[in-house]
Amino acid sequence: MKTKQKFESKLVFGIIIILLIFITANYFVEKNQQDFVALGYEYFYEGDIENALLVFKQHIELNPKDDIILAEIGISYYEIDNFIDAKTYFLKSLKINNKNTVALVGLSKLYLVEDDLENYNNVVDFLLSIKPNDSWIYLELGITLFRKDMYPEAHQMFLLAYKYDSNNDVILKELGWNYYELRNFSKALESFNKSIKINPNNDLALAGIGTVYSRLNNSKDAIGYFKRALKINPNNKLSYYKLGRIYYDLNQDDKAMNLINKSIELSVDYLNDQKTRKSLESSYQVMGLIALRQGNTNSSIDYFEKSLELDTNVLDEDYILLTKEEVRLILLKLK
Repeated sequence: MKTKQKFESKLVFGIIIILLIFITANYFVEKNQQDFVALGYEYFYEGDIENALLVFKQHIELNPKDDIILAEIGISYYEIDNFIDAKTYFLKSLKINNKNTVALVGLSKLYLVEDDLENYNNVVDFLLSIKPNDSWIYLELGITLFRKDMYPEAHQMFLLAYKYDSNNDVILKELGWNYYELRNFSKALESFNKSIKINPNNDLALAGIGTVYSRLNNSKDAIGYFKRALKINPNNKLSYYKLGRIYYDLNQDDKAMNLINKSIELSVDYLNDQKTRKSLESSYQVMGLIALRQGNTNSSIDYFEKSLELDTNVLDEDYILLTKEEVRLILLKLK
């Protein structure tokens, strides 16, 4: 009898040990996966989309029903303008969880890019029925509408984002840029200033203030804010471009050339963005005009020809220096 009891005790003890080993092993596997996924997010926020995709996809091989990471893969593809694969992964995510807000936001943004307003409105209606008070959703929709130059519609989204999160410097920065495009400069300044009060290192809000002052012909203050933006973020291509334009207008050609060249250097990898293409076109025109002013005909021709190679649909007067017809007439005279 005692032998039997000892055997049963050892058996129970053995089972407990096995369970503990299994639980511990499972914990470390899950923790390793969490660390692995965290690495993917780190790559994503650093702008290294290729490695982010690599990490996320390896995770999905082990966890094919993780709707969160499927949606993140979709967002990653969206960021590099691979809209076909982005849609595929958004739909995969929603097939597992039809209330995944990241996938729904991503899908709505895609429909907007495709000008499919019917499906866009359907997804947004469903999305907001799930989370009507989520500032992030309104912010993302506002940004997409803004990039489509749909400024009144974007304005409504940014106001709703601000309603549900009034202490967010990013929302205030986006609201400021939208006020600027609506030509409400006082409101733009108010929003940008609120943004940097919350986060003094928001370089795009500082660049926004500089842009408003530049538009109001206050070059002195504009230069100060652009320099502050560049001190925080030396890769802020907008500030290089805007500063270069100011110094060009002030006939300070050497400063203008250095700044515009830096803007060009930072812009060439973002040619899918229409406003970046327009600023690049304008940058080449500025360089062409400076070269012409300095009597360097060959360089001038080269820059003007480069500007003609860039086609954009942007009509924003902030980026318009010369029309293509004016550039062609200059080239005709130079040749």
